[in-house]
Amino acid sequence: SKSGTNQLHGDVFEFVRNAAFNAANYFSYNPTTGSKTVDALKRNQFGGVLGGPILRNRLFFFGGYQQTQIRDVQNGKTAFVPTAAELNGDFSAVSAPIYNPATGAQYPGNQIDPKTFDPAAVKFATNYLPKAGSPTGEIAYALPLSQSFNEYIARGDYETPSQKDHLFARYYLDKYNDNPFLDPSNYLSLVSYSQIYSHNAIIGETHTFTPNLLNDFRLSFSRVSTNAGPPSKSISVADLGVAVTQPANFAKALDGISVSGYFNANSSFPPSIMNRTNYLLADDVSWIHGKHSVAFGGMIARGQTILRDAYLAGGTFSFTADNTASPAGGGGNALASFLLGSIREFKQGNGEFKDDRDWVAALYAQDDYHVTQRLTVNMGVRWAPFIPWYEVNGRVEQFRMANYYAGIKSTQFPNAPAGLLFPGDAGMPKYGVTSTKFDFSPRVGFALDPAGKGTTSIRGGFGIF
Repeated sequence: SKSGTNQLHGDVFEFVRNAAFNAANYFSYNPTTGSKTVDALKRNQFGGVLGGPILRNRLFFFGGYQQTQIRDVQNGKTAFVPTAAELNGDFSAVSAPIYNPATGAQYPGNQIDPKTFDPAAVKFATNYLPKAGSPTGEIAYALPLSQSFNEYIARGDYETPSQKDHLFARYYLDKYNDNPFLDPSNYLSLVSYSQIYSHNAIIGETHTFTPNLLNDFRLSFSRVSTNAGPPSKSISVADLGVAVTQPANFAKALDGISVSGYFNANSSFPPSIMNRTNYLLADDVSWIHGKHSVAFGGMIARGQTILRDAYLAGGTFSFTADNTASPAGGGGNALASFLLGSIREFKQGNGEFKDDRDWVAALYAQDDYHVTQRLTVNMGVRWAPFIPWYEVNGRVEQFRMANYYAGIKSTQFPNAPAGLLFPGDAGMPKYGVTSTKFDFSPRVGFALDPAGKGTTSIRGGFGIF
């Protein structure tokens, strides 16, 4: 990031793109209308920066702001929905024979009694899908795109009168929003929202002991907070009358209804909140002494992740043609399977919940040794012990195949399936994996000018990472 100076400087800017300015695609020419299609993308990016002195030669400021707005439509999406005839049980337009999934008997003329349809499937098809616009049930729809970015930066710099110390502080914020869209009569065009806020702050101090000895200190903080999920007023399968437990303490979501070859309706993003935070303290020393350029230092960081995610907690439902196929194979129709409530696959999870913490620490030292004008040798080593992440509530597990085959169950959770281990079980580390304290990463390298003419360079190196 820039620093302010003794003079006040600033900029304002704007970049705009929309249908009034966009060129037409050469290959979009329509000979019937004699016109070309113009890209509908709208993008507006604007902002400004300003920097200058607060105290001349000593204290400076710098700040900036930028906003980006994007609006677009993704056209060309197609799907097949039930026709009025199919909703009344008339599948005579389907060439393949359809069989009763309960009895295995063929429906005469592909006529199905609509009284045997699943009420949840009928409710979804009639209330939350668009009406068929063609005899085949094919419909076209679009997915709107509405995104915004807001970026802020502020920085201050201070130089001591002796010029041996330079202090700076900076804060940066990036706010991203992907806006939701919901047409209650067409869940195929549903767009979930996501909100990502990225914070970054740092304080740094550089101290010059002598012209050849420098110390650089940093204290930083970063956080990424994410909030995502379906639009408000979304439905869940419980609203359709499906007796499947829905996640508590989360917004309603439709995880997924998929009918092979026809349509797929889902919320794309499950309701979720995730915060990732990192604190870092680092110090680096640079020392030039004779033929040696020495650097050494260290860092310690604290990480934190908090996750509340309803992934698969509402359940996904898929329907395929084989459920209404002949018992001997052949025939069948996925839409008939859907309307009859004959599910091919159902998936449900319990979401994902984490409260993770970790520590990262490292020390290093290196030396670039200019042995002669033609030979430089690089040597260094880093010590970075491995400290595993730990879940503060003990939500850690392992699966071991040998235990599964031996039928060995957890002593901590006896009702868990064989093969699963939890903290407290024999051979199970407290945090899932063990730490290692002696992780050393050596570095050795060289650069050689064999003739001393500056026309040939031979280099080599070795490292463990």
